Amino acid sequence: MTASHRPLSAPRAMLLLPLLLVGLVLALPPAARASAGWLLDPARYHVSAHGQLSCLDCHAETPAQKPHPDPARVNRAPKEHFQAQRCYECHAGVESNLAAGRHGRRPVDDPARYAYCLECHDPHATAAVNPEVKAKFQAGVPRWQQCGACHAARTAPPAPAADLKDCYACHMAPTPGAPQAAAQSSQFCLDCHGQNPPAAKGMPLIAASFKQDNPHQDISCLTCHPGGARYPHNGQAPVNCQQCHATRHDEKAAGGDLHLGVSCQACHLQGVKPWKDAKTGRVLAQPARLDDGQTTVHSLTAQADQAACVRCHQAGNTVGAAGMVLPAKSVICMPCHTATFSAGDTVSSVALIIFAVGLLGALSFWFSGAPAAPAAPHQAPAGPGHAGSALGRALTALVLDGVFQRRLWRISPLRGLIHNLIFFPFLVRFVWGIAALLGTLAGPGQDWAFAMAAKNEPLTALVFDLTGLMVVLGVIGAMARRFLTKEPRPAGLPRPDWLALGLMAGIVLVGFILEAARIAMTGAPDGAGWAFIGYGLSQAFGQAGAGAIYGYLWYCHAILTGAFLAYLPFSRMFHILLAPIVLLLNALRGHEH
Repeated sequence: MTASHRPLSAPRAMLLLPLLLVGLVLALPPAARASAGWLLDPARYHVSAHGQLSCLDCHAETPAQKPHPDPARVNRAPKEHFQAQRCYECHAGVESNLAAGRHGRRPVDDPARYAYCLECHDPHATAAVNPEVKAKFQAGVPRWQQCGACHAARTAPPAPAADLKDCYACHMAPTPGAPQAAAQSSQFCLDCHGQNPPAAKGMPLIAASFKQDNPHQDISCLTCHPGGARYPHNGQAPVNCQQCHATRHDEKAAGGDLHLGVSCQACHLQGVKPWKDAKTGRVLAQPARLDDGQTTVHSLTAQADQAACVRCHQAGNTVGAAGMVLPAKSVICMPCHTATFSAGDTVSSVALIIFAVGLLGALSFWFSGAPAAPAAPHQAPAGPGHAGSALGRALTALVLDGVFQRRLWRISPLRGLIHNLIFFPFLVRFVWGIAALLGTLAGPGQDWAFAMAAKNEPLTALVFDLTGLMVVLGVIGAMARRFLTKEPRPAGLPRPDWLALGLMAGIVLVGFILEAARIAMTGAPDGAGWAFIGYGLSQAFGQAGAGAIYGYLWYCHAILTGAFLAYLPFSRMFHILLAPIVLLLNALRGHEH
């Protein structure tokens, strides 16, 4: 085996790593831009090509800047700060090569892109290369044997320039996680944004005590403002709270409505005015400016009461919110909506208490000591010849008879159709809501779950309006069959419960009106048209009027829902809960259907 084909050992492979890194840097596409900022990483800078230069070698004008930093300069683009001519003072050969149409051993494809060196090169972290590489590198010798031709071996970091210590006092990047990192970055920012900064038009001022009794008092400013130490300074992206607070509020996410479009700042900042972005439809926060120029943008709070809610939920609001504060959708809403596991509102609490009392009464009757019924004469024989195991029979009965209503279709196709028009919409909505709830609680990355919870998503809007229409048609069909047909009632089936049917119809009809008010109140957002019934009814509402009555419609809808739940254990509709249990028990005992 020749030397040129000698296999690489692990140590030798490690020696190739610097070469590979340099190769990757040289191979970066034009879109890869260098970082340009005010904070230096000492670990990267002192081993860079400029690591032993004085800061004034490149920033000669700094001592003459009064004040320093000059607020008027920090908002300039990097290319306005540092021109290519500055680099040519030391790299004259680069200028000559560019004039000849070459740079970095490659032809210049776009001369305009090479007018600004910092487009590709980070002056504080550019890898150092031995200038005598061409003379030392031997093409016929394996590269792993001559790493030192390009990269000088170092046993200790190079000595920093004499003036670097003074510059590092402000310009050294904080060490992530270090105890002093928060204080260091805060001081860096307060040099300009403090109470007595250099004069600058429109500069927001921050009180030096803004981190006292603040949930963010122990974190660096750059955690929330990662671009705060970069050029240009006035092009900061909005703070993304979810980069740290990954879990969204379940009462908002699971609500599936307006709160999905409400920014964290609108609720958790003190002294802000919520406003609605016409382009995105999101509710954002406008920080207030005090008389002394200070901003309230850092005055965070985690209020447990409704003080933050009334910012939007008040009469005459302009963000498309209800004119009153409403509780989160509770557990009683789960049969139809994506809701929460809460039950703290009065309607839900009263309904659940009455339901529990009725359920206990039914259970006490079932277990009152009545003798067991004799076995049915048509009981299936036990043994391997029977249709599967007990579990198999139970699952079959639950699916075919409980879900698809096989037995009812056999008795009366008309009854089967009417019953399924009422039953299946609730089943679909319940499964839909539970899936969306669990998905939203799993984390913000579950976009499909938040789409299932959002009422203005086309598919969600269509499914919910379509299922609501099916329930109304089913109730109308039940009433029409009772009064317009002479079909005898089959033995063993419960009589119609008109109160329960009326409550269900009322819940759905008020729900359609409530949806119409929501669509009108929020200005008919994109996707709302797929809720074809609610959108059609919304044309009768004005935006301001819809917001004023939305709360009353919401409570009407909630009271009807609570009344249905409270009445359920005392009604013939109790078979909704009882039938699956009976089907399972009969299947386990081997009864045929």
